[in-house]
Amino acid sequence: MNDNQKTDNTKGFTIFVVVFILLLIGSLLFLALRSKREYDAQNAGYAATAAGAGQAAPGGASQAR
Repeated sequence: MNDNQKTDNTKGFTIFVVVFILLLIGSLLFLALRSKREYDAQNAGYAATAAGAGQAAPGGASQAR
């Protein structure tokens, strides 16, 4: 009886596209945050060393006078 009606696939396709885009954005954010943590962990030692050297230089220069 309903052979003449066409099925509307646009709603299903729209939901699929929205879910796909949300997963893509979520995965990009996850990878960015993970990379930032790895970068910060790697460079934490360098920052502490640079801060210590920066504080020692002015003290040494003022003592040389």
